[in-house]
Amino acid sequence: MKTTARRRRWGWLLIVWNIQCLEKWLRAMMNGPEVGSRGRYRLWRQDMGVVAFASVELAIEDLVAGPSQVRWSVERGDRSSAQPENDPVEVEAASRGVREVIDRLGRNRAELVGGLVVGVTKLEINLADTEPTAVQAAAAAATADLFGVLDRVEVVYEAGWRCRWLSE
Repeated sequence: MKTTARRRRWGWLLIVWNIQCLEKWLRAMMNGPEVGSRGRYRLWRQDMGVVAFASVELAIEDLVAGPSQVRWSVERGDRSSAQPENDPVEVEAASRGVREVIDRLGRNRAELVGGLVVGVTKLEINLADTEPTAVQAAAAAATADLFGVLDRVEVVYEAGWRCRWLSE
């Protein structure tokens, strides 16, 4: 009799624990990524004789009132990453790629992206093989990874690299 009561009690505790885990997962899915979440994408392809390389890493750095923001957060001394003073075109392309996905997600679910500060924490390029469209596409795909929708996009070459939504 004691064993049956103990099993019932453990059974209820297990059910409660599963419900709490489910609630946590649903809250994360409904509210989007939290501060500290990371996304990354590495574009390294050759298509029709055009070589492309760009690797982008992002992180949610803060929550602020108002619209979402894109911040350049690469350490000044990081020599393996692009820097605004040396590679302004690629840095701007990365910001455009992040903004592109945030704007797209914000049209459908503004509460998912509103108030987030997304920081570009790493941008690796090869000056010989990287064009701005490759950086923009990689940054867009990294943002899709950050928000958990990487499976809904693909990076393609169509007179320049771009991150295309599969629903287009």
